Amino acid sequence: MCGIVGFLSDKQDKQLIELITQSMAHRGPDEIRTSIYPTSGGYLHFGSARLSITGLNDGSMPMEDENGNVLVYNGEIYELNNLRSKYSLDIDSKSDTRHLLSILSKQKIEEINNLNGMYAFAFFEKENERIILGRDKLGIKPLYFGSNSRYKFYFSSEIKPLLNHNIIENRISERSIKNYLYLGGLNSFEALFKELEVQEPGSFSEYRKDKIIKNTRFKTSYSSSLKNKGNTNEFNNSFSSALDDQLNAEVPVNILLSGGIDSTLIALFAKKYLKRDVSAYSLGYQNQHYNEGSQAEKVANELNIKLLMFNYPNDKNEQIIDDVMSKIPEPIADPSIIPTYYLSKKVSEFTKVVITGDGADELFGGYEWYRGTLVSRYIPESFSPLLNLMANLKINNKGYISQQDKFRLLALGNNLPDPLKVLLWQNYIPSEDYEEQIEIYKDQIKKLELSEKFDRNDLRLLDIKNYLYSNILRKGDIASMLNSLEIRPVFLDDRIINFAMNVENKSNFNLFKSKVFLKEVLNNELKNYSFKKKHGFAHDFGNWTENIGLKYLEEEWIEIEEVNRLLDHFKKNNENEYFISRNVWKFYSLFKWIDINKVKI
Repeated sequence: MCGIVGFLSDKQDKQLIELITQSMAHRGPDEIRTSIYPTSGGYLHFGSARLSITGLNDGSMPMEDENGNVLVYNGEIYELNNLRSKYSLDIDSKSDTRHLLSILSKQKIEEINNLNGMYAFAFFEKENERIILGRDKLGIKPLYFGSNSRYKFYFSSEIKPLLNHNIIENRISERSIKNYLYLGGLNSFEALFKELEVQEPGSFSEYRKDKIIKNTRFKTSYSSSLKNKGNTNEFNNSFSSALDDQLNAEVPVNILLSGGIDSTLIALFAKKYLKRDVSAYSLGYQNQHYNEGSQAEKVANELNIKLLMFNYPNDKNEQIIDDVMSKIPEPIADPSIIPTYYLSKKVSEFTKVVITGDGADELFGGYEWYRGTLVSRYIPESFSPLLNLMANLKINNKGYISQQDKFRLLALGNNLPDPLKVLLWQNYIPSEDYEEQIEIYKDQIKKLELSEKFDRNDLRLLDIKNYLYSNILRKGDIASMLNSLEIRPVFLDDRIINFAMNVENKSNFNLFKSKVFLKEVLNNELKNYSFKKKHGFAHDFGNWTENIGLKYLEEEWIEIEEVNRLLDHFKKNNENEYFISRNVWKFYSLFKWIDINKVKI
């Protein structure tokens, strides 16, 4: 993994490119290099902060070829043998950077759609003096770009370096704030700042002759014929192939283990079938309501895998949150950024690379809102008052989301099409009027090129394009790379996605069960595994929410309409503790980040 940055200006500025690159040293502390290239349009500055995983001896960047083409690149590309065969590449190297540079130099840019991996890059084609930015299909690796009166073109893996070094104007709009709050984070179309664009997933942008062609999308190569109910042998072969490839590197690759279905499958296949001697890492909490450590220990013992368990230090909770807020390059609405950051920090002391189960829930029906859409189809509109009544009952709850909240959400979404219903359930913020939120959801559905009328097979497309991007991928990249740790989401390998997209979703979830197919795979392979109710990776805020989070919002941001409305609701209603903490964090992470970085609204 790496951090990449660059800009085009009228004069050379060696000090600036070095400072910006150095500010991303957490993404790649092994090698920090910069270069400046004269062009007819000015001076092109490239910088790379590299975390060396493959191509240890010949993967330095910026990387140049014999024709003067230049590449800076962040990511991992798999199936290199296939690429060498497909494009007749004469490359005797393990460096995926060298393979990518050769393809970009000799092939049409559209060929990058055939790459299997996670990547973001900037490529300078010397002959035509054009700069090309590209990003993987799902947006696993981040990339931003833009242009203004001071700099003809600029790009970066992170937003914060561009702010701190005055590359872009430090101002955001109220519309950006509302989109962040109502969509649960930064989406794939908006970068918060007026002078900044998101390189959208599965697209490339081109700068040439003082013009930018933005976000030309590739035609996705993921098929979706829904031809079968899921063949376990076919899955096993695809998963073994993908995992074997992703466990390869010139440094040790290990795994994160929660004891849930996804990470257990990774551990099982790595140890039992691929015969890899991997280590596993997990995080536990003192509060058993949040603790999943015992399940991870159970799986590790069953598979005879070395497990290193870290316990979250509740007495340092405030200090860790402050540390997160001071370092994150952009606000993150998902509160699990906190334990993910802490776990990444501890794991990075032992390894550079870990495999994670990110993406399995989206591909194989793991979220409760999938079943919720089925349940809601059997609830007549006339039942909404009854659901609201049940939302006010006192029920003993064991999960993070109370039964009262589930009744309330069912009532709120009862008359909405499924995609709007799911977006509301994911991002629900108390309000007397939901029209504005619904309009933002409708706009997002349109941007995602999805229809408001679709069946449950399309639900995963919504989550892959929206929830996975805004919550899972952004959180994972930032938390890990702040600690110089590479995470590899094996379920988001092309081989697994292509398999999953051809399995009917009714094979994944029904009214009573979720992740049906993956459970079948695991049951076939690990007979003694007992399925624990899905818990999720949530954070125990303790008294932080009441003592710090709520007070900060009330003292500093009460004049913001959305903040005022939220706090007023909490005063008038007896809400679930986790619901309060999750929403307070969503607001706190944004406005505290604005405060810390002196952002103007």
